[in-house]
Amino acid sequence: DKANDFMSLGLHHGWREALIAGLDISSNDNALDLATGTADVAILQGKRGATVLGVDPSKNMLDIGRGKVTEAGLDDVVTLELGDATSLN
Repeated sequence: DKANDFMSLGLHHGWREALIAGLDISSNDNALDLATGTADVAILQGKRGATVLGVDPSKNMLDIGRGKVTEAGLDDVVTLELGDATSLN
């Protein structure tokens, strides 16, 4: 997260918001966030009412993401799982 802030000069927050706005997410939607990392996009989708499954191959990133999901109060709508986008079941 700090690396993204540094490398993008903080601009990554804006593109995430623009992405979510463009998706027109509603409370009836289900979303799949591949390479979710620390779950920033999954959290934004959950805040818009979607039920979200975030998948990432990095346990460490997911651990950070789970903390952020809990902090956002979204444990009931955002689920994070260890996995690889090339081998989903």
